[in-house]
Amino acid sequence: MSMLDILKRKSYSEQLDPAAVLTRYSNDTSLHSCVNVFTEGPTDEIFYNRFIVKYYEAKKIKYWVCGKKENVQEVLLMFKNQSDQWQSTRRRYNKNNLLFILDRDFVFDHEKGFDNEQLRNDKADTYENVFNTSLHSFENYLVNEETFRFLITKAFNISDTDSILELENQFKNQYKCFVAFHLFCYAWLEVFLNGQPRNILEKGIYENSLFFNSNLELEMKAQFIKNKSIDFNAISNLLIDCLKSNEKRTFRQFSQSQRIEFEKRVNKRHAEFLKLSEEQTKKFIRGKDDIWFFIWFYNHIKKRLYKDFLAKYRIDSLSTDLPKKRKAIRNIKLLRERYISLDGKNALYILTHQISIPKELEKFLEENFNKLKVKNNL
Repeated sequence: MSMLDILKRKSYSEQLDPAAVLTRYSNDTSLHSCVNVFTEGPTDEIFYNRFIVKYYEAKKIKYWVCGKKENVQEVLLMFKNQSDQWQSTRRRYNKNNLLFILDRDFVFDHEKGFDNEQLRNDKADTYENVFNTSLHSFENYLVNEETFRFLITKAFNISDTDSILELENQFKNQYKCFVAFHLFCYAWLEVFLNGQPRNILEKGIYENSLFFNSNLELEMKAQFIKNKSIDFNAISNLLIDCLKSNEKRTFRQFSQSQRIEFEKRVNKRHAEFLKLSEEQTKKFIRGKDDIWFFIWFYNHIKKRLYKDFLAKYRIDSLSTDLPKKRKAIRNIKLLRERYISLDGKNALYILTHQISIPKELEKFLEENFNKLKVKNNL
């Protein structure tokens, strides 16, 4: 199923009012034999369906798009509160038949649970059918050497191990620069707002305004990745635009000594962030930003490789050696056929089909499927 199919099939994936879900579920008995998957948005299905089908291939799978994290949590609580009543009336309710999928974001704490008093006070095993990404969001799983290697070898038919390793090392080094830039912005905001990550998010700055809304910012990020240097003033000017008007005034009223002290504190916090492991940093970096980097770097490398390969084949195509000439012409044709275009519209679908199932997702699906098998005697 293509991304377009998923987005078009409203009967299959539709945004719902949480209050109406229980009524629809109880009235439509066909849903009781389905695996009902509740997600935040329509693109979640593109990622998760490939893995869910592996376990539940014999059952119909229905996706319910709730629109946002809070709606998924609300639906979960509604089912939880009704479960005893439904079981007493012998309705076909089984919590392993209902899967709730959430991005970690900055709202979920793995030690305390949801930011919801009722959920936080309940036992953890009550929510065995809830999957929370270990990273910021599911898109973060897509950006790694595995997907990069596939695209490069697929597009350019590179089999030389040394060449592949060289490209992968370039990918890793550039990604480190990208992470450093991202964490610097994060450290700047945290120090200025005197808050923790969650407090920053509550102000609506980090999530809504910092990334993807400014061509200047994207250009600066790309420049940073290339030059591996931080222009404190330039990035500060960028981040000031993300602040509220009263916060902007506060920053602009800093004395010279306050600015120097502020810069020291930001650099210190940035240095602390840089000590985090890659997995830990992916809890800070939004999945959409990871995808942005991947698209930027892949297209950067692709342009260079395509130009180099094409130049080589064209020279060979002028050869008087007929076998060599024919091979070169054939390679030019293959190169154009293999040319993989990657952008914001197709990246999610292309990359999803190239990764192995994340270990925590595999464990979650396996455990729920096995419990469902036992309870329903499948």
